Amino acid sequence: MAKILLAEDEEILRNLYVQVLKDAGLEAETVKDSEEAYTKALVGGYDLILLDIMMPKMDGISVLKKLKSNPPPIPNKKIT
Repeated sequence: MAKILLAEDEEILRNLYVQVLKDAGLEAETVKDSEEAYTKALVGGYDLILLDIMMPKMDGISVLKKLKSNPPPIPNKKIT
């Protein structure tokens, strides 16, 4: 089963995305902000990281840029 890190600051959307992924047979670990997403991404173990673009502390694009400079070996997508 694919392991996904989902970064979404809005609880309603976070819960919706988790349910959609679960219905598709995927496991998702969630975080509420970009700093936590970055920290967890560096630890690794994820097959995919989904980042919200607009989050507190640092936007999803900035997280992606930081990950590109110190990449974990995974694909990435952005949620707008």
